[in-house]
Amino acid sequence: MKISIHQPQYIPWPGYFAKILSSDRFVFLENAQYQKNSIINRNTIMISGKAAHLTIPVKKSPLDTPIGRKEVLDNKWRIKHIKSIDNNYKKYPFHEQLMELMAESLEIKSNSLSEIAIRNVELICRYLGIGTTLTKEEQLPEFKVDSPTDRLVKIVRFLDGDEYICGTGGKNYMDETLFAKNGINLRYMAYRQTPYVQHNSKEFVEGLSILDMIANMAPSEINDHLRKNWVHYE
Repeated sequence: MKISIHQPQYIPWPGYFAKILSSDRFVFLENAQYQKNSIINRNTIMISGKAAHLTIPVKKSPLDTPIGRKEVLDNKWRIKHIKSIDNNYKKYPFHEQLMELMAESLEIKSNSLSEIAIRNVELICRYLGIGTTLTKEEQLPEFKVDSPTDRLVKIVRFLDGDEYICGTGGKNYMDETLFAKNGINLRYMAYRQTPYVQHNSKEFVEGLSILDMIANMAPSEINDHLRKNWVHYE
């Protein structure tokens, strides 16, 4: 059983979905600390041929507030985001599908940043035909942990996982020996994005939200692209 774990993010980049696609089960780490000015509540789309942020405004809270308790400031951003996506992807081949997806995504009546982000990811996975089981951390027991790595190990063990799929950033903080002691194979993966056709753009703009792919490519093409660019990292 391959398990991957990541903080909820709003309209994440393709690498996020490549990670989900490569896993049997994916856990949204809602109890992780919210980070100001991060991609938890904002990501980038193509606007006038350049990468530009779409941000969900959030209420002020203590620095140690977990993502799962972070609330959005108001609902005005929803209309702004829909208009920005609509205006900038209007002439793209899959514009209609993109707008239907975002309309359904933003129908959720919640002030929870985590719930909004997770709902968005769930719907995108459904659209792309990604069958990975998605689990919220709140659905799991509240583990007593000694470290961030211990937390990951206990989640994987509870879900009967024998392999943990991790992005290369994990090398900077994880205690690799803890996985080995618990019989879990630690596998580092990296998303190396190669160019795809971006309509109305002379040069390829990388690092955009998955929404850009959805506007440009059919779901089967996106899945192929995700698989080809998700590679093992030693």
